[in-house]
Amino acid sequence: MIALDNGDKIRGYASAAAVVDYTLHGFVGTAVTQLADGQLASLEGDLYTAGAAIGVATVVLVNTDSVARTVNLYSLSVGGTKRNLLPVAVSLEAGYALYFDGVSAVVVSTSGGIVSSGQVSDVAYNEGTWNGVSTIAPSKNAVRDVMELKANLVSPSFTTPALGTPSACVLTNCTGLPQAGVVGLTVTSGPTFDHIHLTSGQVGFPATAVPSADPNTLDDYEEGTFNVTFTCGTSGTITMLAAADTLEYTKIGREVIIHGQSEAVSVSSPVGTLTMGNLPFTSGAGTERSARGSFSLRSSELAVSAATVMQAWMVGGTTFIYIEHFAAGTIGEAAADMKANSNFSFGGSYFI
Repeated sequence: MIALDNGDKIRGYASAAAVVDYTLHGFVGTAVTQLADGQLASLEGDLYTAGAAIGVATVVLVNTDSVARTVNLYSLSVGGTKRNLLPVAVSLEAGYALYFDGVSAVVVSTSGGIVSSGQVSDVAYNEGTWNGVSTIAPSKNAVRDVMELKANLVSPSFTTPALGTPSACVLTNCTGLPQAGVVGLTVTSGPTFDHIHLTSGQVGFPATAVPSADPNTLDDYEEGTFNVTFTCGTSGTITMLAAADTLEYTKIGREVIIHGQSEAVSVSSPVGTLTMGNLPFTSGAGTERSARGSFSLRSSELAVSAATVMQAWMVGGTTFIYIEHFAAGTIGEAAADMKANSNFSFGGSYFI
């Protein structure tokens, strides 16, 4: 309660005239009475002058404007002494009301909730970086409202954690992994899994293999097609039928598996060795008829008797296969065995 003597005054102002209503209630004897009401001016002025010793129970200020307005209250004694009833000016949001009983000030929102008391504001922040108010501390509502607003405006970013190289660990019970998306583990050694279950049934390898020196590590897988070329070692040309010249390959680690069919469309004076080249990968090191590969041929329409057997072998460090014939216990060069429509059904594998 604010105690006034005869002639003492309650004074106040707002940052704009005629937009903040005021009402004063007090006791006349034992009866509660409205002492004064009106609208604050933009300059400090009288709100109520006591006609006798009286107690003012409440001062109510209501901001009727559409924007926030600053208000303040004072008392002025008959002797001319001026006192601040509020420690500092208070900013009232649009539609907010301030209730002052002489001891504390309470700010109420448009929905009737108490948003601040004393000098704690629902819209202010003490650094003045949110709405420029730097003289009043923030309420919990103010902090939460601004943090929620900022969270809605800023898109989150995710950084893949650096897992490091665990010296020894067991990764188990990973039931919390997302059902959709990509989970990446980048480590130089470990972790160790007793099994891997792939719901999509796929394991991806990079386009360029990263070889491993560990003989127990699978480091590459690739599928594709290639076109072969037939070459005569001494002279002559062999032209393959384009529509029947696409072979397939599958590479698993160091092993390359090839299969398909080739057919000659024209042959001109073939002499010497016969090689099938343009294989997709270079074979492993070796200089003689090494065990770099194992191949099987089924041939037809050759310029030799049906008793002649065609066989193939590979030299290390090359991308071609030698084809030769074997007849009557003798191995011979096979270029001359080729003619138009000669064809091979071919299958086998070699190591790179």
